[in-house]
Amino acid sequence: MRVLVGWSVVVGALTIVSLLGYVWVRIQVVEAGYRLSVTRQLVERLEEERRELEVRAAAADAPWHLQELAMARLGMRRPTRDEEGPLP
Repeated sequence: MRVLVGWSVVVGALTIVSLLGYVWVRIQVVEAGYRLSVTRQLVERLEEERRELEVRAAAADAPWHLQELAMARLGMRRPTRDEEGPLP
């Protein structure tokens, strides 16, 4: 009888430890899924920002944009006919 009670306690303890291990693993899976979701959102936001920056960079290199900057910031203008000539 005493042996049966001892084995019952051991089996019960192993069952409880197994169930706690299962619950812990499930919690880890849920947390990993949450982190994955947050990471995916971050990647999507960064890709969108990259696309916007590529468009802005392309516009910044455009000749018309450079001409506007030269006129507004540096006070440059197109040369007149009599100012045109070969460079030394």
